Amino acid sequence: MAVSVIIPAYNAAATIVRSVQSVLRQAGVAQVLVVDDASADGTLAAARGIQDARVQVLSHPQNQGAAAARNTGLAAATSEWVAFQDADDEWLPDKLAIQLRALAKTTDAAFCYTDMTRVRADGQETPYPAPDVTQRVLVDPRTHDYAALRIGIGTCVIRRNALRAVGPFDGTLRALEDLDLLTRLLQKGSGLHVALPLVRYHEGQGVSSNPGRLADARLRLLARYQSMVQDRRFVALQRRIVAEHLFQAGRVGPGLGQLVRCIAADAGQTGRVLRLVGWVALGRHRRRPSR
Repeated sequence: MAVSVIIPAYNAAATIVRSVQSVLRQAGVAQVLVVDDASADGTLAAARGIQDARVQVLSHPQNQGAAAARNTGLAAATSEWVAFQDADDEWLPDKLAIQLRALAKTTDAAFCYTDMTRVRADGQETPYPAPDVTQRVLVDPRTHDYAALRIGIGTCVIRRNALRAVGPFDGTLRALEDLDLLTRLLQKGSGLHVALPLVRYHEGQGVSSNPGRLADARLRLLARYQSMVQDRRFVALQRRIVAEHLFQAGRVGPGLGQLVRCIAADAGQTGRVLRLVGWVALGRHRRRPSR
């Protein structure tokens, strides 16, 4: 079972070699596609300096975002299995071999994923377990959030025919594009969970720290998938989270509008909504309130 590994990279000169080397040490890697998304810090040169025939470096003349970079890699992939890695993360030894052995035992899974270890900037490490997801289950019944939200795309190995069936990453999304892809995959097949922390996820300052983009992406995904669920608490939660992001981005008016729609979806959210309004009144809305 051969795997093409796609690594989008943007201003990752300090970490790209570490990331690629953690992939090259894996069994089953036939191809490593590093896609430089118009970096300005020497990422392209660092990637080109890696001496391994399996590494192919592609580049964008202008920055297009992670979704477009991953799609460029997909277009060049040749293996029937595709995996994704981030330019600042690390795969633990045997990560890929463990997943391929699990996949060899089933024909039902559209993709396989693992748990992660989150590494903060100060070096502190915390476990980040993923949920168990099954086909067509788009909402986690415990959290009432997207079932695939806590799955790291950098842990995934995906059947290429499943990707062909659902299409590539949505290049118009500048956040949560991985959640969108995994949600579409869950409409075609189950996800196979290997409950081991096989990826070290280094927290950074990427799109996940851009509240405006996160708010816009959540709203688009809510519109896209709301018809597939019958869970008012899910809808209310999405509205409340979007409001939090909008407040952090300084977009107070639209945030308040989302809170009104949150209560309309589920009156049980009223207490939390009032707490958020209090944060806005105190001028603390640029910080993320605890849930």
